Amino acid sequence: MKNTASLKAYFSGMSSSIKVHGGFQDTFKRSASSILTAVKKVMAAKSSSKVTLVGHSLGGALALLDSIYLKIQIPSITTKTVTLGVPRAKFTKAYSTAAGIAALGRTIPIYDAALE
Repeated sequence: MKNTASLKAYFSGMSSSIKVHGGFQDTFKRSASSILTAVKKVMAAKSSSKVTLVGHSLGGALALLDSIYLKIQIPSITTKTVTLGVPRAKFTKAYSTAAGIAALGRTIPIYDAALE
């Protein structure tokens, strides 16, 4: 687990004691600005402030990080995040509480074909 110090630019005001898996961090950092730009563009085009993020496995971890990042960057946004088969993410509760996000859901499938 990497310390989140390298994510300070993305999660201002968050505790640096919260840890995020290195692979999650690296992938998030590569995609965060383009996702923020795309979300802002669609929100403006649709005159909407609601966004649903969905992801499976690594995509689920990124959806969690992105939902928190979007809330920090766009305070008026309302996010709903649904994940499927996401690895355990201890950072989720700490970040989401600090960012004021209530709608986070984690689905653990009974059967996951990806594990076969």
